[in-house]
Amino acid sequence: MTSDATRFRAALAGKLPEMLALIERLVNIDSGSYCTAGVNQVGAVLAAELERTGFTVERHPMRECGDQIVGRKRMGGKGRLLILGHADTVWPEGTVRDWPYAASGGFATGPGVGDMKGGLVMAIFALRELLAAGFDGLESISFFIVPDEELGSIHSRPRIEDAAREADWVLVLEPGRPGGGVVTARGAVGAFFMHAHGQTAHCATNYRKGASAVRELAIKVPLLEALSEPDRNVVVNVGVFHGGAARQVIPGEAKIDIDVRARTAEQAAALLAK
Repeated sequence: MTSDATRFRAALAGKLPEMLALIERLVNIDSGSYCTAGVNQVGAVLAAELERTGFTVERHPMRECGDQIVGRKRMGGKGRLLILGHADTVWPEGTVRDWPYAASGGFATGPGVGDMKGGLVMAIFALRELLAAGFDGLESISFFIVPDEELGSIHSRPRIEDAAREADWVLVLEPGRPGGGVVTARGAVGAFFMHAHGQTAHCATNYRKGASAVRELAIKVPLLEALSEPDRNVVVNVGVFHGGAARQVIPGEAKIDIDVRARTAEQAAALLAK
């Protein structure tokens, strides 16, 4: 006897070209967390797909970032399921121009293809297949897409917590890891911004009157990153470094953006103290 899982797998395999076409469409939209227009464009595409699947969709505008998308489907069974995902990526605006979607040898590449545009598409198609087969075993399914997960969901957190409290189960669409690993929990995420203020001067004629803000922060970069212990899931990463105005001018301003990760609250507290 063919199991339900085998039958649904076969049905979804037949939809693979359609799924890949939608993934390509989404990946080729720049939707870094700070690219509000792109995040909203991804949200609009996904909202339309959820409506096609029979969901009632609400859009919640956010002042600080892109909009939240919430789809709901009422059913006749018991239990409330929340599916949680995000429309933003870590990749800045302009990435798609140099690294568009591509597929070869059974692998797809491009900004956000795995985390998590591919996961969002797979979830929608899986739901569509279940509902088309008459599945009605839950009281409700909610599909919540946030715009700022890569920033730590700092603006979406209150509504995520409210939605989770109303649910009996939550499925998060994080991608798998090498070797078949599955994400079951997330640790602490922190963001720090360090600015240095120096003194500008022409490097040829007034070198001794200048004080380089870039040099001051450059010294700190290896010290900060030396706090990382990746084997213990503790990471300090200087991801952005800006400074200076002209090649021949001693830079009077510089800044770095620092991302901090830890597995436990105790690790996070110790890292913060350091």
